[in-house]
Amino acid sequence: MVETKLTRLNKVLREFNISLDRAVEYLSSKGHDVEARPTTKISQDQYNILLDEFQSDKTSKVESHDLSEEKRKEKEELRIKLEKELEEKLKAKNAVIEAKVELNKPKQVGTIDLNTLKKPSNLKEKSESEEGSNQSTQNNDKTQEKDIPKETRIETKYKKLTGLKTVGDKIDLNKLESKKSSDTSNTT
Repeated sequence: MVETKLTRLNKVLREFNISLDRAVEYLSSKGHDVEARPTTKISQDQYNILLDEFQSDKTSKVESHDLSEEKRKEKEELRIKLEKELEEKLKAKNAVIEAKVELNKPKQVGTIDLNTLKKPSNLKEKSESEEGSNQSTQNNDKTQEKDIPKETRIETKYKKLTGLKTVGDKIDLNKLESKKSSDTSNTT
Protein backbone atom coordinates (compact mmCIF):
# COMPACT_ATOMS: atom_id res chain seq x y z
CA MET A 1 0.00 0.00 0.00
CA VAL A 2 1.30 3.39 -0.99
CA GLU A 3 0.98 6.04 1.64
CA THR A 4 -0.03 9.45 0.43
CA LYS A 5 0.97 12.53 2.32
CA LEU A 6 -2.06 14.28 3.78
CA THR A 7 -1.99 18.00 4.58
CA ARG A 8 -4.54 20.01 6.52
CA LEU A 9 -6.50 22.49 4.46
CA ASN A 10 -5.86 25.45 6.79
CA LYS A 11 -2.09 25.08 6.25
CA VAL A 12 -2.58 25.14 2.48
CA LEU A 13 -4.86 28.19 2.76
CA ARG A 14 -2.19 30.12 4.69
CA GLU A 15 0.49 29.07 2.23
CA PHE A 16 -1.44 30.20 -0.86
CA ASN A 17 -3.11 33.15 0.85
CA ILE A 18 -6.62 32.20 -0.28
CA SER A 19 -9.95 31.74 1.48
CA LEU A 20 -11.51 28.41 2.48
CA ASP A 21 -14.53 28.89 0.21
CA ARG A 22 -12.36 29.64 -2.81
CA ALA A 23 -10.20 26.50 -2.32
CA VAL A 24 -13.22 24.21 -1.74
CA GLU A 25 -15.03 25.68 -4.75
CA TYR A 26 -12.01 25.20 -7.05
CA LEU A 27 -11.44 21.59 -5.93
CA SER A 28 -15.14 20.76 -6.43
CA SER A 29 -14.97 22.24 -9.94
CA LYS A 30 -12.04 19.87 -10.69
CA GLY A 31 -14.06 16.87 -9.48
CA HIS A 32 -12.77 16.50 -5.90
CA ASP A 33 -15.32 16.50 -3.11
CA VAL A 34 -13.89 18.22 0.02
CA GLU A 35 -15.61 19.32 3.23
CA ALA A 36 -15.57 23.05 3.85
CA ARG A 37 -13.71 22.85 7.17
CA PRO A 38 -10.18 24.14 7.87
CA THR A 39 -9.23 20.87 9.62
CA THR A 40 -10.02 18.74 6.59
CA LYS A 41 -7.05 16.81 5.24
CA ILE A 42 -6.27 16.88 1.52
CA SER A 43 -4.10 14.50 -0.53
CA GLN A 44 -0.91 15.35 -2.41
CA ASP A 45 -2.84 15.25 -5.70
CA GLN A 46 -5.33 17.84 -4.45
CA TYR A 47 -2.46 19.93 -3.14
CA ASN A 48 -0.78 19.88 -6.60
CA ILE A 49 -4.05 21.02 -8.24
CA LEU A 50 -4.25 23.97 -5.83
CA LEU A 51 -0.55 24.70 -6.37
CA ASP A 52 -0.99 24.89 -10.17
CA GLU A 53 -3.90 27.32 -9.86
CA PHE A 54 -2.76 29.52 -6.99
CA GLN A 55 1.03 29.60 -7.54
CA SER A 56 0.82 33.28 -8.48
CA ASP A 57 -0.95 34.06 -5.18
CA LYS A 58 1.79 32.24 -3.31
CA THR A 59 4.56 34.21 -5.04
CA SER A 60 2.74 37.50 -4.46
CA LYS A 61 2.42 36.61 -0.77
CA VAL A 62 6.15 35.92 -0.57
CA GLU A 63 6.94 39.19 -2.35
CA SER A 64 4.64 41.20 -0.10
CA HIS A 65 6.21 39.55 2.92
CA ASP A 66 9.68 40.52 1.63
CA LEU A 67 8.54 44.10 1.03
CA SER A 68 7.03 44.35 4.47
CA GLU A 69 10.28 43.05 5.98
CA GLU A 70 12.26 45.70 4.08
CA LYS A 71 9.92 48.46 5.25
CA ARG A 72 10.13 47.20 8.81
CA LYS A 73 13.94 47.25 8.65
CA GLU A 74 13.91 50.80 7.23
CA LYS A 75 11.58 51.95 10.00
CA GLU A 76 13.80 50.29 12.59
CA GLU A 77 16.87 52.07 11.16
CA LEU A 78 15.04 55.41 11.25
CA ARG A 79 13.93 54.79 14.82
CA ILE A 80 17.50 53.98 15.89
CA LYS A 81 18.80 57.08 14.09
CA LEU A 82 16.22 59.32 15.81
CA GLU A 83 17.02 57.80 19.20
CA LYS A 84 20.73 58.53 18.68
CA GLU A 85 19.95 62.13 17.71
CA LEU A 86 17.80 62.55 20.82
CA GLU A 87 20.56 61.10 22.99
CA GLU A 88 23.08 63.52 21.45
CA LYS A 89 20.74 66.46 22.07
CA LEU A 90 20.27 65.39 25.69
CA LYS A 91 24.03 65.04 26.13
CA ALA A 92 24.57 68.48 24.62
CA LYS A 93 21.86 69.94 26.83
CA ASN A 94 23.21 68.33 29.99
CA ALA A 95 26.85 68.97 29.14
CA VAL A 96 28.79 71.12 31.59
CA ILE A 97 30.18 74.25 30.05
CA GLU A 98 33.59 75.08 31.38
CA ALA A 99 34.95 78.60 31.12
CA LYS A 100 38.00 80.37 32.43
CA VAL A 101 37.47 83.73 34.05
CA GLU A 102 40.13 86.21 34.97
CA LEU A 103 39.37 88.44 37.91
CA ASN A 104 40.68 91.98 37.77
CA LYS A 105 42.03 93.31 41.02
CA PRO A 106 40.88 96.74 42.17
CA LYS A 107 42.94 99.61 40.80
CA GLN A 108 44.44 102.14 43.17
CA VAL A 109 43.41 105.65 42.19
CA GLY A 110 44.78 107.75 45.02
CA THR A 111 45.95 107.48 48.60
CA ILE A 112 44.78 109.01 51.84
CA ASP A 113 47.48 109.85 54.33
CA LEU A 114 46.07 108.97 57.73
CA ASN A 115 49.18 110.11 59.57
CA THR A 116 48.53 113.77 58.75
CA LEU A 117 45.27 113.73 60.66
CA LYS A 118 45.92 114.44 64.31
CA LYS A 119 43.67 113.24 67.04
CA PRO A 120 43.04 116.09 69.50
CA SER A 121 43.67 115.24 73.13
CA ASN A 122 41.83 118.16 74.83
CA LEU A 123 38.52 119.82 74.26
CA LYS A 124 40.16 123.05 73.16
CA GLU A 125 42.05 121.29 70.49
CA LYS A 126 38.87 119.52 69.43
CA SER A 127 36.88 122.71 69.07
CA GLU A 128 39.75 124.45 67.26
CA SER A 129 40.14 121.54 64.92
CA GLU A 130 36.35 121.43 64.27
CA GLU A 131 36.31 125.13 63.39
CA GLY A 132 39.31 124.59 61.19
CA SER A 133 37.72 121.63 59.49
CA ASN A 134 34.50 123.60 58.86
CA GLN A 135 36.53 126.37 57.29
CA SER A 136 38.53 123.87 55.25
CA THR A 137 35.36 122.18 53.95
CA GLN A 138 33.95 125.58 52.98
CA ASN A 139 37.23 126.39 51.23
CA ASN A 140 37.13 122.98 49.50
CA ASP A 141 33.54 123.67 48.32
CA LYS A 142 34.60 127.02 46.89
CA THR A 143 37.60 125.50 45.13
CA GLN A 144 35.41 122.76 43.75
CA GLU A 145 32.93 125.35 42.46
CA LYS A 146 35.75 127.18 40.72
CA ASP A 147 36.87 123.93 39.06
CA ILE A 148 33.39 123.21 37.63
CA PRO A 149 32.50 125.36 34.60
CA LYS A 150 29.36 127.49 35.05
CA GLU A 151 27.63 125.82 32.11
CA THR A 152 27.46 122.46 33.88
CA ARG A 153 26.89 123.76 37.40
CA ILE A 154 23.29 123.73 38.64
CA GLU A 155 22.28 126.10 41.39
CA THR A 156 19.45 125.12 43.69
CA LYS A 157 17.12 127.24 45.75
CA TYR A 158 16.00 125.66 48.94
CA LYS A 159 14.28 126.60 52.18
CA LYS A 160 14.74 124.85 55.47
CA LEU A 161 11.47 123.38 56.82
CA THR A 162 10.61 124.01 60.46
CA GLY A 163 7.99 121.40 61.28
CA LEU A 164 4.27 120.60 61.11
CA LYS A 165 1.79 123.24 60.10
CA THR A 166 -1.94 122.99 60.78
CA VAL A 167 -4.23 123.84 57.95
CA GLY A 168 -7.96 124.23 58.45
CA ASP A 169 -10.22 123.60 61.41
CA LYS A 170 -10.06 120.76 63.87
CA ILE A 171 -12.68 118.01 63.73
CA ASP A 172 -14.79 117.59 66.82
CA LEU A 173 -15.34 113.85 67.30
CA ASN A 174 -18.05 114.37 69.93
CA LYS A 175 -20.35 115.87 67.30
CA LEU A 176 -19.86 112.84 65.04
CA GLU A 177 -20.72 110.41 67.82
CA SER A 178 -23.97 112.23 68.64
CA LYS A 179 -25.02 112.08 64.93
CA LYS A 180 -24.37 108.34 64.77
CA SER A 181 -26.38 107.60 67.89
CA SER A 182 -29.39 109.62 66.58
CA ASP A 183 -29.24 107.78 63.21
CA THR A 184 -29.32 104.36 64.84
CA SER A 185 -32.28 105.28 67.07
CA ASN A 186 -34.35 106.33 64.01
CA THR A 187 -33.89 102.97 62.24
CA THR A 188 -35.21 100.86 65.15
